[in-house]
Amino acid sequence: MIVSVIVLMLITMTVVSAFRVSKSHTQAVANMQFKDEALAAANIVLEDVISLPNVETLVGSDGTVPVRFVDINRDGVNDLQIALAVPRCVRVEPSGSSGEENLSGVESNVANTGQTYVLWEIQADVTDTATGANVSVVQGFRQQVGTIPASCN
Repeated sequence: MIVSVIVLMLITMTVVSAFRVSKSHTQAVANMQFKDEALAAANIVLEDVISLPNVETLVGSDGTVPVRFVDINRDGVNDLQIALAVPRCVRVEPSGSSGEENLSGVESNVANTGQTYVLWEIQADVTDTATGANVSVVQGFRQQVGTIPASCN
């Protein structure tokens, strides 16, 4: 009888231990899934920003960038909130400073436009609306502009 009680206790401890390990693995997988979803949502919004002809139009009259929402699983409920920071002008490069002048001409089929390039940096803070978990993504991109934006002066 004593042996059976000891065996029963060992089995119970093994089951409890297995449950704890399983729970921690499930939490780790859920965290990785949120991170992947948050990165995907941030990339969706950042691609929209990068495609703007002038990223300064992103900033509202009050000097802030409107918050955006993404329904990542397409169930009709906004799952993630993306707060974009005001784009920061990192550097202005005149045309020809990065080697594209060597590409222009008839043979390359690339016109030398004499445009200016601006290197921007923007941060997206993604928050899960259900849990409050958050991730920050910083993206840099280079944009060809006709005139130097005011924020770069």
